Amino acid sequence: QRVADSNLIEVELLFGFEAARFVEEQRYMFGFVEQEVLTDGVLMRFLTSMPKYMARWLLQYLDDVQVLHGAVVKQLLKSHASKLHEHWL
Repeated sequence: QRVADSNLIEVELLFGFEAARFVEEQRYMFGFVEQEVLTDGVLMRFLTSMPKYMARWLLQYLDDVQVLHGAVVKQLLKSHASKLHEHWL
C-alpha cells in the first residue's frame, strides 16, 4: 500500500556518534532519506508517515538524539517522556 505524499512528515534528527551506530537497519522503517556526517554527530533526514512510532523508537536514544525539524515528533517525544516520568515516580 502506497502512502500519499501529503501524509509524509519531514523530520531531521541529529544523532550523537554512539547512537548513530545503532540506527542503521531500523531507520529504513521510518522513511530514511539521507544522512550527513557532521563534526558533532550524524544528521539524518526522514520522510515518515508514522510519527507516533518514530517517537517511540527514538526514546531509546535518550539525550543522544535531537529533533532539528519535525515539531510533531518533538511534541510526541515530550509527551512520552512526561508519561514515563509520571509512571516511574
